[in-house]
Amino acid sequence: MTPFLQQIASFLVAVLMCVQSFAQETTSTDFFDTIKTYNLSTILTADSILTEDREGWKDTHKRAEIIGFIGDNYQRFFIHFVSVIQNPSNKYAYLVYGKTRVKETVCSFQGTITIKQASIYDSCEISTYKQGFVVCDVLFYEDNTHPSTGVIKGELKSKFLIDKQGHFRYDGLMFVADGYSNN
Repeated sequence: MTPFLQQIASFLVAVLMCVQSFAQETTSTDFFDTIKTYNLSTILTADSILTEDREGWKDTHKRAEIIGFIGDNYQRFFIHFVSVIQNPSNKYAYLVYGKTRVKETVCSFQGTITIKQASIYDSCEISTYKQGFVVCDVLFYEDNTHPSTGVIKGELKSKFLIDKQGHFRYDGLMFVADGYSNN
C-alpha cells in the first residue's frame, strides 16, 4: 500500500472512531399495553402545537399537515384528518375520516389507523416530559367517485409527549432544531 493510501485509510479509521464514539443510541421502553389508555386523536387532529426547547423558549404553532409519499416516483401527498375516533371495542384502533391532496386533486377518505407499536424513550431532552412514539398501520379508502383514487395502505409514525400532569400531546420539543421531524 502506498503512503498516500495509508494516510487515507488512517484518516477514515479516525473519522469512523469519532463518529462511533459520539453516536448516541436512543433506548426506549415498551409502552404498547399503556398507549391504549391515551387518545391518539388529540395528536392527529390538533390545530396547533406547543413547541419548546431546552432553553425554555415556548411558542404555539399551527400543526403542519401530515405528509406522505405515494407511488414509484414518491409523489408527495398531504393528509388532513377531519375526524379521528378511538374505537370503543379496540382501543388500539381509530376510525378516521379526512381528505388527501396530491398536486391539485383533493379527495375524501375513510379508514382506520391501528397502533402496532408504542415506546417511551428512556431519556428526554427536557426532563419534565416523557417522550415517545407510536407506529401505526394505516388503511384509507378514498372516495371512488373521484378520478385517480384508490386505497392508501402504509405506516404512520408519530411522536408524542406526556407531561408531569399526565397530559398527552404532540411532540413539539426542539421544534426549531436541525433534524426535527414528526409524522
